[in-house]
Amino acid sequence: MGLIWLSFFMLIALFTNDVGIWNYGYLIFGLSYLGIYFYDSKNQYLEIKGSFITKKFIQKKHFNLEQLSGINRKFGNIKLLSKTQKTLYINTEIIDKDSLKELNTFLESFEYKLV
Repeated sequence: MGLIWLSFFMLIALFTNDVGIWNYGYLIFGLSYLGIYFYDSKNQYLEIKGSFITKKFIQKKHFNLEQLSGINRKFGNIKLLSKTQKTLYINTEIIDKDSLKELNTFLESFEYKLV
């Protein structure tokens, strides 16, 4: 997606004489998308240490599995609910298939504790 935004900016810059300030939005969007892509490819999406799951994105989100009250699985995504009304959404499309299998078996062990 970032390449598409960058190509829009390049086409405008090459074929028009006036590159307005709003057209730089294409450049900003393109560089942002590419930056997020390279950050995600360089860093792991999820990290499990002890009883905490950390979701790494622009801002890290920590979830204490000892406070887990429920797990919802819809449309290929996982939603973790805690007793303190905190939720953590996990996008499973980003996760490698082997790692996703490990995550599912890990979460299943907590589902048995909930019942």
